[in-house]
Amino acid sequence: MNWLQRWMVGRAGGDHFSLFLLVSAAVINLIGRWAGLSLLVMVGYTALLVGIYRTFSKNVYQRRLENQKFLKAVGPIIDKVGFLNRRRQDAKTHHYFQCVNCKKTLRVPKGKGKVRVTCPACKNQVVRKI
Repeated sequence: MNWLQRWMVGRAGGDHFSLFLLVSAAVINLIGRWAGLSLLVMVGYTALLVGIYRTFSKNVYQRRLENQKFLKAVGPIIDKVGFLNRRRQDAKTHHYFQCVNCKKTLRVPKGKGKVRVTCPACKNQVVRKI
């Protein structure tokens, strides 16, 4: 195992973009094989090869730039999905609403009756029945 660690020194290793490529390659290959589309299977293998190449590449700077571009493009989607998931999990204990001034989403505990909420962004105070 020590030889593998020595061999990986100076290489990019796995990052979010490489992981995305490897997982999407597996999914595309499964769909292509199930549907009998050889072109889709080839696209899956291409994504797999690019993901492996990125993982073992010695051009760390370029791979880091590619990963930053990927995260910049996908980041808002990941944030939105995470927020919706957190909101779904909190549905029994908290209520969400938007500030009237700045439209920032505010979270307050349920079952407290009338609540005075101060928006952390614009300091506007709102009285709401929860």
